[in-house]
Amino acid sequence: MPKYKVSDNTRLNSFVNHFGREVFSTDGIVLFCKICECYIHTIEKIRSYVENKKIWVTLDETTDIEGRYVANVVVGTLELNGPGKHFLINTEVLEKAPSRVQIFKEHAPNILLPPQPVLTRWGTWLTAAFYYCEHFGTIKNIITKLDKNDATSIKKVIDLIADPDLELNLVFIKSYFGSLPNSITRLESSNICLADSIGIVEEQKNKIQLAKNIVGREIQHKF
Repeated sequence: MPKYKVSDNTRLNSFVNHFGREVFSTDGIVLFCKICECYIHTIEKIRSYVENKKIWVTLDETTDIEGRYVANVVVGTLELNGPGKHFLINTEVLEKAPSRVQIFKEHAPNILLPPQPVLTRWGTWLTAAFYYCEHFGTIKNIITKLDKNDATSIKKVIDLIADPDLELNLVFIKSYFGSLPNSITRLESSNICLADSIGIVEEQKNKIQLAKNIVGREIQHKF
């Protein structure tokens, strides 16, 4: 178990009492870190598994339950006989435009920060549209409180949010394409069979057929 020698017994006990005995323990001379032991053991298991295998590494950005931006380092294996395994190596909280985040949290304390779409993952753009549809009034109110001279992007967003058709378009997207991100996720499953894949596509096609306006007909032609 990882250990740290500290001369002051009072400091040792304060560490244990503050963080809990499930985190630290002490024999009066040495401070033992149980979490460090678990972390080192887990990293050694991952290193042992990926050794001599072809691997991929990615940096994934997301938000946690408190709305903070978080970067996750993930490593996975490429294997011939089936899907490889993937492991979370590290997680770090990022700082992004804290003043704007603070404004958001002051006016919408019970709402998560807006999702960050991934350029190459279409489902994430739809999920973002659903978010803005659900919280449109609150988001619009927050945006109008930002200084348009602070950044070009803010000025563009203020102009966009003033479009009277924007909210109606978001409602349309959520109403007729609300199930599409889930269908995309299901199709991305490595264990899905061909029959199930075709079934998911046909199910989504039938739902899209319900959209009868010009935009709906253009999307229907994609099928």
